[in-house]
Amino acid sequence: MEILFTIFYPLERLTPIIVEGALNLNWNKHYSSNGASSSRVYPDDLGSGQTLLAPKLLPQEVLPPEIQEINQAAHGLIYVLTSISYPILYVGISKKNLSEGFFGEGRISHHLRKLFAIHHVSTSHTQGWKQPAIKRYEDRVAIEGQNNASIPFSIDMSCVGSDLQIAFGYCNAEHWNCEDYEGTVFDYFESRLKLAHSDLMVMNTKKMNRSKAHISQPGNLDAVLSEFGSLDLFNIDHSLNLKTAAKHYAELKTEDPDSSLYYIATVSRVFKTLWEDSWKNCLYEMAQDWKVIDEYAELVFDAAVYSAAKPKFYKEFIGILDVYIKTTHIYMNDFDDKGEWKLERINQLLEISRNAFSKCSATYAFNTSNAK
Repeated sequence: MEILFTIFYPLERLTPIIVEGALNLNWNKHYSSNGASSSRVYPDDLGSGQTLLAPKLLPQEVLPPEIQEINQAAHGLIYVLTSISYPILYVGISKKNLSEGFFGEGRISHHLRKLFAIHHVSTSHTQGWKQPAIKRYEDRVAIEGQNNASIPFSIDMSCVGSDLQIAFGYCNAEHWNCEDYEGTVFDYFESRLKLAHSDLMVMNTKKMNRSKAHISQPGNLDAVLSEFGSLDLFNIDHSLNLKTAAKHYAELKTEDPDSSLYYIATVSRVFKTLWEDSWKNCLYEMAQDWKVIDEYAELVFDAAVYSAAKPKFYKEFIGILDVYIKTTHIYMNDFDDKGEWKLERINQLLEISRNAFSKCSATYAFNTSNAK
């Protein structure tokens, strides 16, 4: 029996990881069972205080080719979850395909809730996940404090899932029971990861079967191990060209509205970095040069709303739209007074942005006052 593995992929390459709500900064980092007779365990005080949107697998056409193939053909998978920032290992199985058995409301939802210390009635926080979750929570509290001190954005969504890496094992045999080989795969990857991480945190706790098999390891396993520690969770580089992103977003809104929501949710998680690093300057330069900015401005606005941007963003955004309106009036004569069409959508967006700014300013002032 040979078990073939895909390469390791960043989990975010396959699904948006969207954690909503304000982070509970006062969790006591303890867990309790739900009543004396219950074996289910949950974080105290609702844990991180956040919620996880079900991580849907991205549309088939944008998945890597080998993931497309196993999603369509494989029945029974063994997966390996690790990280390039934390020395963790989990090996699990899914007897269905990726869309049905792993993503959505499948097993990955439970794994991410446990990693992010999220309370949910259907997810019991088993022993092996507690130490990695507490370490991750402590880092997120530190990141929250740093971000609140240095940038004008609220942190409503986690960006600490960017370190997670996953590979999928499958078999070309017509009939195979992946459960028979779970322990075999676990032993193989534990021995490999322990060479790089003497402090490896193993999240598996249940008994596993160990039928004999040859493991064809992920082609980039050594590269993943060598990248450990390369991701600075305090300074994640999320470079995304505004023009490319806006074009893709516009196409999704027309062809697949559901996917466009997942796309904007993913972009919004790193919007603060994108806006400050490149998008603000790009949009301003386009406005000055009288380029058509409708699609770009809409993407920026939608991402800002989803990311819970603070008042400073709206002031800057409104200022850029005002520049665009001024340049439109200057150049409108070149169109024999027929350039009004260029202003219609921008004027609508300007009105919406001013309303959002007023609402956001009032909310921010209220929250700041209560925090004192």
